[in-house]
Amino acid sequence: MCRVPLDRLSEEKFARVICYPKYHPKELERRLCEMRLLGIKALCFIGDKKIGNLSILGKGYVGIVVSACTEMGKAALKIRRTDADR
Repeated sequence: MCRVPLDRLSEEKFARVICYPKYHPKELERRLCEMRLLGIKALCFIGDKKIGNLSILGKGYVGIVVSACTEMGKAALKIRRTDADR
C-alpha cells in the first residue's frame, strides 16, 4: 500500500502505526495536526520493516520512520514511539 492522504490516517490500521506501539486517540490527533503544520500531504507505507501488515522504512527504540509526501516532494518522517522515554 502506498500513498495514504492525511484525512485517512485516522483509520485504525494507520493510526496504530502513527501511535506505535500503544494507540491513544488524543495523541493521534496531536500528531496529525503536527503533520498538517509540517506540510505533509500523505504517508506512503513502503519499506522492509512491518507494523501489523503495513510496511515502514525503519523501526527503532525511540521512533519509527515512514515515507511522507510533502508540498516540496518526498521526505522521511520520524515518528516518536508512544513508549519512548527520551
